[in-house]
Amino acid sequence: MAAAKLRVINGEGGGTEFELPDHAVILGRIPPSDIILPHPSVSRRHARAELQDGCCRLTDLDSHNGIVVDGQRTDDVLLTPGDRFELGEVELEFALGSPVQTTAAAVPESSSSAAQPVLQSDERTVSIDELFGPADGPAQAPHGVEEEAAVKSAWGALQFLAVVAILFIIGGIAWYYAGATGSQSYIYPVSVRVGETKVIDLGRRVRQSGSTPNIFMDWDARYTDLVYPEGSPGTAVATVEIDDNLSFMARVTGHDTGHTDVYLYGPNNRRCILRIAVTPGFRDPFEEERRSVEARIGEGKSRIQRGRAARARGALYPAKVQFREAAEVLRPVRTDEGRQAYREAYDLFLDTRDEVDRRFEGLKRQAIIQYQNRDRVGALNIFRQMKELIPDESDRRRQELEIIYNRTLYEFHQEGA
Repeated sequence: MAAAKLRVINGEGGGTEFELPDHAVILGRIPPSDIILPHPSVSRRHARAELQDGCCRLTDLDSHNGIVVDGQRTDDVLLTPGDRFELGEVELEFALGSPVQTTAAAVPESSSSAAQPVLQSDERTVSIDELFGPADGPAQAPHGVEEEAAVKSAWGALQFLAVVAILFIIGGIAWYYAGATGSQSYIYPVSVRVGETKVIDLGRRVRQSGSTPNIFMDWDARYTDLVYPEGSPGTAVATVEIDDNLSFMARVTGHDTGHTDVYLYGPNNRRCILRIAVTPGFRDPFEEERRSVEARIGEGKSRIQRGRAARARGALYPAKVQFREAAEVLRPVRTDEGRQAYREAYDLFLDTRDEVDRRFEGLKRQAIIQYQNRDRVGALNIFRQMKELIPDESDRRRQELEIIYNRTLYEFHQEGA
């Protein structure tokens, strides 16, 4: 049977082919994407590809440059053999042919488990010689000094027990105040819905003191590597991305209902276990089919008007939401009026989204400069402007912003204390 595959057309990887399996795969710039396209114009998790009756359904995953087919940007497209498309500046072709060997750029599912670092223990056996010095060997006790030798032996035993007790006490105190860090692991429970992305702060730790939980900031929490344990459902259930610049922050995205563990590793064998539970998504899958064409067109045009009004008063993010929802409502409509309204809504959505992105990135650059210069007041003021620009608390960028804003505010109070 002919194998379905994606072929890279241009660039250094021109001619590279990726065979498509029966299940859905993720195209992106870096792991844990299934098909790796290492080009700066490609997002980390750019698009989702799934075979459907000899065709390929390609869906955008809220990437920066989107999917471009015949010069038109789209969020969802059904490709037939021979169709070409662009992800950023990378051009690919969907084709059928003989089975191919997946290139080294594709990351096998089992490779993640093989990359799991081996924890090295710092513990070793401490001999009496190391504590008290080398033994001199047995010697004949002079006649009449048996009692003196017995006293010395008992005193040596007491010294040994005292040293061991002190070591245990020091170790217990260090473990308590470190909050079980270092080579110890702690479990971070995460609940996310299918299709939802949640940003979490890996530096927020909870330690139980009696019956009262104490929440504090762990300044040493830095994580650079992640592993899906062997036997875990792994990326089929959820994927985790560690922020490149702020390694105390991670994004968890749910893909299918179920449970999985992800191990995060940092310096000195620090390990955090994300115990992820993915629950069903938000939307009713039959809701779209129950709505009439007239109702869709009416609702779509109403949302376009509300979006224009919001944009006129400077509320860009609410306007973007209205235009996007209008396009989603009008997408299934096949009448001329519906297609025209859909194109209007989609064009307005793209323009407004790009303007929000430009303003947000500009403020972000200013905030990073202020933060690096330790100007906490200046950084906090810019963070507040960014929060006003993106008021939706479910937005991934807003979640990231809340974490770094709270940390900066905490540092500001600590410096002023």
